[in-house]
Amino acid sequence: FIERFNEVNDFINKQNTYNKETKESGVLFGDSTLQMMQNSLRSVLSSRVSGLQGKYTSLLAVGIHTTASGTLEIVNSGRLETALNENLGEVIRLFTSSGSSSSNFIEFVSSTTTTKPGKDYVVDITQAATGGRLQGSGIADPAVTPLTLSSSSNRLKLVVDGLTSNEIVLTEKTYTSTDQLVQEIQGKIDADAGIGGRGLTVTWVDSGSGMGYLNFTSSTYGSSSKVQAVTSIANNAYGVLGLAAGASLAGTDVAGTINGEAAEGRGQFLTGKDGNRTTAGLKLRVTLDPSQVGDGSEGTISVTKGLAARMADVVGSFTKVKDGLFDRKTAAVQNQVSTLQERIDDFEERLTMRRDSLLKKFYAMESALGQLNAQSQYLTNQLAGISSNWLSNKR
Repeated sequence: FIERFNEVNDFINKQNTYNKETKESGVLFGDSTLQMMQNSLRSVLSSRVSGLQGKYTSLLAVGIHTTASGTLEIVNSGRLETALNENLGEVIRLFTSSGSSSSNFIEFVSSTTTTKPGKDYVVDITQAATGGRLQGSGIADPAVTPLTLSSSSNRLKLVVDGLTSNEIVLTEKTYTSTDQLVQEIQGKIDADAGIGGRGLTVTWVDSGSGMGYLNFTSSTYGSSSKVQAVTSIANNAYGVLGLAAGASLAGTDVAGTINGEAAEGRGQFLTGKDGNRTTAGLKLRVTLDPSQVGDGSEGTISVTKGLAARMADVVGSFTKVKDGLFDRKTAAVQNQVSTLQERIDDFEERLTMRRDSLLKKFYAMESALGQLNAQSQYLTNQLAGISSNWLSNKR
C-alpha cells in the first residue's frame, strides 16, 4: 500500500514541477484538477476511520506517517509489528471495508464504492432463502410396515441444480427402519460421480400415524436450486419410495430491505440495489430459516470503510468511465479543442473568401490598368500623328 501510494504521489509531482534553470515545466504544471486529486488522496490518509472499535483507527496508530513531501513512511516499525502480531483483525479493518452485525444470522460480505458507511442499518427480512427439494408423497414408516426394494424397483436417477446423476442402484433388501433406508439412499448418492459432491441431503419427515415421506434437499439456495427425478429409467424405485407422485419444489431467494432501501436477493445473499442512497452495492449473507422470519426487523448492520477501501472509492471517482474526473476533464479539454478547431476552420474559410475577393479585385485592377495603358498608347499615337500632320502643313 505504501509503495503503490508513493509511486502515484511521485508521478503526480513530476507532472506538476517547474525547473527555474531550464524554464521547463511538467505537462500539468499548475493544473487545479491535479492538485485537487492529490489533496483528496492525502486527505484520506490523514483522517481517522470512523466507526472502528479499538485503538487502531489511523495510519499513525500503526506507525505509518505522512512526510512533508506527501509520501508515506513507516516511522515506528515496533508499533506496526505489535499491531500485526496482537491485533491483526483490527489492522485489517483499518484498511478494508467491514461490517458488524447484531445478528448471528446476518453477515457482512462486501460493499462497493457506492455504499455509504453508516451505523445500525436496519435489516428487515421478508423471506428466508431455501434450497430446492424433491418431496415425496406419503408412504408407510418402514419401522411399521417394512419396505422392500427388489431388482425391479431399486434404481434412481436425479438432476441436482442442473447436474444429472448416473443410475443409482440401491441394495436389494427389506428395510425395517427409516434410518436404514435414509442411510442407504444417502450413501449411494454421495458415492455417485455425477452429483456426489453437490451436498444433496436425504431426510425422513414423520407425518404421524405410521406415515411419512422422503425429502431430497439441495445444499444450494435460491430460485435456481432444484432437485428433480428422471422418471424414464427402467426398474425405478419411485413408486416404492413415494417419489412417483412427489413434487419438485424450487428454492427461494432471500428477500427484504436494508436501511429501508430496496435490496435484491439471490440465494442467501441480499444486495442493496443500484441507485440506493446509502446501501447500493452492500452485500449481506442471511442464513435465517423460514421459521425465524417474523414481523419487524431481524437485526442491524453497521458498515465501516477502511483507508484502502476509501482510497479505492476516491480513485474510482477519478477513473470511472464517463462520470469519472479523468473522463470529465478529458471531455472538457476535447470540447475546448473542438471549439478552437471550429474557430480555426471559420477563420480559414473567411481568409479563403477574403483572398478570393482580393484576387478578383487584383484581376479587375490589372484589367483596368491594361485598358488604360492601351488607351494611353492610342492617345499617344494619335497625338504624334496630329503633330506630324501639323508640321507637314506648316512647311
